Amino acid sequence: MLPILAILAAMVVPPMTEAELRHQADVVVDGKVVSQHSAWVSRRIFTFSVVVAGAGPGLRSYLVALPGGDVGGLSQRVAGSPVLSVGVRYRLYLGPAAGPSDGSSPNKSRGVVGFYRGVFLLDESQGSNPVPFGDDGLPLGVAR
Repeated sequence: MLPILAILAAMVVPPMTEAELRHQADVVVDGKVVSQHSAWVSRRIFTFSVVVAGAGPGLRSYLVALPGGDVGGLSQRVAGSPVLSVGVRYRLYLGPAAGPSDGSSPNKSRGVVGFYRGVFLLDESQGSNPVPFGDDGLPLGVAR
């Protein structure tokens, strides 16, 4: 088990340009996380976030799955996995809707392209530029 942990701890996500992220993404979403819960999928915990984008008749929702979370008294963490918060706006580069289901809906989830590289904080207090995430799974340069 220790060699596997060492490999995971040494995992490096290569830098990706916006063009590379767009090319690999099925959809790019600027939206707000409106709800979130964690669930077991086989032997792993995933956190499922519902992200809503657009307005009026153009309103769309996306189910986004990220590894790690808390279920009951148990927690799983994956180094570098982006951490999303309810009520916060993000730009997400998402893959196809082919990920795990949360068990509460028939919809498949979407994963983030490039792991933490495909998540940006959209926060007016940080200026007009989206804030990239770091390898700790949190926005760079934002008070935590």
